Amino acid sequence: MLQRERVLQVPYLMLACLFWIDPILGFRDVLPDVFGYLLLFLGLSRLSDIGDAFAESRKRAQKLILLGVLQILAQLLIYVFLPRIEGTMNAYESPTVILLCTFVLSVAKCYYLIPALRDFWKGISQASLLAGGEPSAHSADCDAAFGRARRMGTFFLLLSSVCSLLPELTLLVTFDYHSAGKTDYPDWYVGGGGGGAGMDLYAYVDLFRLLLGILILLIGLVWVAFYLIGLRRLQRDAAVTSYLEARYAAEVLPRTGMLKLRRFDRGFLLWRIGAIFSVLFPLYLRAPSADGTVGLQPDEVISRGLKSHFYDLLPTVFCGVCLLLGVLALRDLLEKRKGYLLFGILCVGVSALRMIFHARYMSTYYLKDALYIAEAYDAFLLLRILALAESILLCVLLILTLSLLRRLIRRHTAVIYEGEQARGLSERATRQLHARLDQKLLLCLLLFVLAGGANAFFFWMQLQYSDLWILATVLGAVAVGCFFSLLNDVKEQLCVSYAREGTYNS
Repeated sequence: MLQRERVLQVPYLMLACLFWIDPILGFRDVLPDVFGYLLLFLGLSRLSDIGDAFAESRKRAQKLILLGVLQILAQLLIYVFLPRIEGTMNAYESPTVILLCTFVLSVAKCYYLIPALRDFWKGISQASLLAGGEPSAHSADCDAAFGRARRMGTFFLLLSSVCSLLPELTLLVTFDYHSAGKTDYPDWYVGGGGGGAGMDLYAYVDLFRLLLGILILLIGLVWVAFYLIGLRRLQRDAAVTSYLEARYAAEVLPRTGMLKLRRFDRGFLLWRIGAIFSVLFPLYLRAPSADGTVGLQPDEVISRGLKSHFYDLLPTVFCGVCLLLGVLALRDLLEKRKGYLLFGILCVGVSALRMIFHARYMSTYYLKDALYIAEAYDAFLLLRILALAESILLCVLLILTLSLLRRLIRRHTAVIYEGEQARGLSERATRQLHARLDQKLLLCLLLFVLAGGANAFFFWMQLQYSDLWILATVLGAVAVGCFFSLLNDVKEQLCVSYAREGTYNS
């Protein structure tokens, strides 16, 4: 009999709710919701195989993960990148963008998360009814706890969305009457005494955010109590857990080919995400000038495209982490992975160290300071050495990933024809398949080497030739596209190889 965590995975479901109760204040989220969506997705990974309601909840959780990523990118654009780029946002445009993003996020969150939680508790209630046959007092009590958790979750998400949006709506009753030459203030106007008009209700937006944020947190704690009570009742209900485990053992485990394909899906998805983060995409930000405006003085530009600050929009440390997670997801399906893991840890360590030194350098100097300040040159030289080492190690890690993929192709893909007479034909077809995939592997290898060399050259020569990142980005994007195509071809062959495996065997 399986352990309960193999099917229910209650720890993931318990931790997921903690990322949703922190209030979103001014489109700032301290605990990003995307981690809660990811935990919900993982917690439903096995339940979705034995219930339609669980499967629907998992599909919505997958869409919520994309929504959470977009939320983080929007926060970075609003609070980090756009304010530092000349002529993009001013003090009046920023609140409008925050209001728009908060509204869109609130609607999308309610549209997906409320049905996802509703389907989850619906699936649990159905399993409780099927496990108990005729409802008993204990199962009825559990079903009541599930119903309270579902209703309280809907109430909390709706109220938290409204409370997050209300402070931003004060912008709609904000007008600058004084600058327009008007003196007849409307009845609702609460500021501008003495002829000075300004940000009337919006002047108190931070206070409104704080008060409503506290309200969201308190109601969220109440919802978490109901949510955790429901999960604890589920854990203690032996009939429901036994029923779920029995269904999983009877309907899912015999289909070993399907389980292996699912592991390939997870591993290849992580590899795809890691490959995206291997693309060099720098973002140059302009520093404030002496008068406080955002811009560049003429003497601050040494060469074309060289700005005051440079940040990685796609941190390469995430590339190594995602590649390692992909290998861990595949585990025994791969050969000779221990050395890969050790090298991957080294690559991630060097990348993280480079990012730390990069942040320290940018907090103290400008890029141009390395040209004529001795201390800045020494610091920038160490930074360039680390960046060069990071580019080389990352390129080698991608090459090793392709090597693991080649062994996987040899081990798990084959063309099989029925009958003894077709054995030789099957072997020839398998060799042709492997040769065709090897050609794509070689092309990916060549492109990753060229992209890695361009990255290394850019990091070493960025003061003199700051536009080299364009070449590195283009080569990296082409390499990632070819890698995606290769993984799709391999996945199709794996589906053919494992379509018939283990369908009737336990």
